[in-house]
Amino acid sequence: LSPRFPRRQSTSTFFVSNQVLGMWKLVPVVIALAVSVGEGATVIVAGDSWGSGGAAQFAQVASKNGATVDNIAVGGTTAADWATDHYLLALFEAVSRNRDATHLWLTVGGNDVMRGMGQGKELHDILQKMVVDTSVILDHLKENAPQIKVIQFAYDIPNYGLGMDCLFKAAHMAHNCNSEWGGIPASGWNNFVKCSNGNVVDIQTNYVGTLGQQSRAKGWNYVAANMLGTFQYLGGDGARIGQPDMTKFSPSTYWLNDCTHPNAAGYTGIFTEFWDLYLKSAGNTTLKSF
Repeated sequence: LSPRFPRRQSTSTFFVSNQVLGMWKLVPVVIALAVSVGEGATVIVAGDSWGSGGAAQFAQVASKNGATVDNIAVGGTTAADWATDHYLLALFEAVSRNRDATHLWLTVGGNDVMRGMGQGKELHDILQKMVVDTSVILDHLKENAPQIKVIQFAYDIPNYGLGMDCLFKAAHMAHNCNSEWGGIPASGWNNFVKCSNGNVVDIQTNYVGTLGQQSRAKGWNYVAANMLGTFQYLGGDGARIGQPDMTKFSPSTYWLNDCTHPNAAGYTGIFTEFWDLYLKSAGNTTLKSF
């Protein structure tokens, strides 16, 4: 079943066809009367379960920094999902009702990679498709909310050493690294860790980084953030944010047992660092927008 987008309270009804959605430049005049505006959030969150699962922690960090959040993230969604009419309309509603919003954190791509790698696809091919799908999202934001700065980062180094379920997941998500591991952690574990971490760096470089490189030519208001190594940094492992230790997984302290989602402490930690590095201007501060 396709994920259902959580409906927002509204006293108006939308009458928008798929044909109209293909021409968003013409939609604002029609929809402006129907969308409830003035909710006043300064930051919008859209995307997958890192946004929905960490919603409470993100809102808390935002509040401490004098900002408010409209979170429309839906767990399990992909970049491909958010490039469809259903989610593009939901995104349009969010930017329309939050006319004062200055930033949008877009968190997509993880599910695209997990599903694609689980099907045996090559990471390079998956990332190319993700760039195409995310370009659709950014093009629509450029046309309808060019003032909103879109920020994205490729999650963080995971920890596949939390149990057999994680090892099984790793064997699928990092199937290109199985020859390094050989199924025998004692003999090939270190090489597997480096190879698996390399996949995450590839997502950062060849997906988020590629979008960042294209942003000027495409006219997107987009920032390719880099939070890799944050959990290692918080755990005192000697890494720096943006410069992970490729020989180690992230500390288990910050992860749920599913090994792909942070726990409450993890979300709070990475969001605090994310805010300090990239979102200061979204709150009541005097810092310049980055």
